[in-house]
Amino acid sequence: MQNQTQQASTPDLAGLNSQLAANTARVSQYVETLSTRVDRLVDATMAEDWQEVRRLSDHLARNSNNYGYEAIGERARRVCDEMDKPGDAEANVLEIKRSVLRLIGACGRAKAPGGE
Repeated sequence: MQNQTQQASTPDLAGLNSQLAANTARVSQYVETLSTRVDRLVDATMAEDWQEVRRLSDHLARNSNNYGYEAIGERARRVCDEMDKPGDAEANVLEIKRSVLRLIGACGRAKAPGGE
């Protein structure tokens, strides 16, 4: 009886291992796409295409936390917050660009699981 109870309460290690591997692959794939997203963010910022900067930043803000990259999400949210501020457009542009630079730095520090 104890052996049956022990078997029933023992987690499905093969299933857990499979889930862990799938999650690790998803996170690694996300990190690999960051360089492309950063390139697009830089291009949009240089062109002062604020709609695209907002779209890319919002995407990073919404998705980074799902993959465990809270610092990226926080920095991306700050870009969006700066874009939402009312006031002098020139001053806002400077702050938006500073926030984008900080976001780029956070993306550059992201590493895939098991990466160096």
